[in-house]
Amino acid sequence: MELKLNWFEIPVTDMQRAILFYEAVFGIKITSQDFGGVLMGFFPRPDTIDKASGSLI
Repeated sequence: MELKLNWFEIPVTDMQRAILFYEAVFGIKITSQDFGGVLMGFFPRPDTIDKASGSLI
């Protein structure tokens, strides 16, 4: 049986700093959204189903 990672969450203490870091390292755009006081930064959705995506939280 093969298990694949499809979602990950990276805990952060400074969301803006983390967004700037991951955008610079990976050359991507992270979008942030507030869910009732819980701020999350979302990595772009992958082009194919066999790749993982995730968020900063």
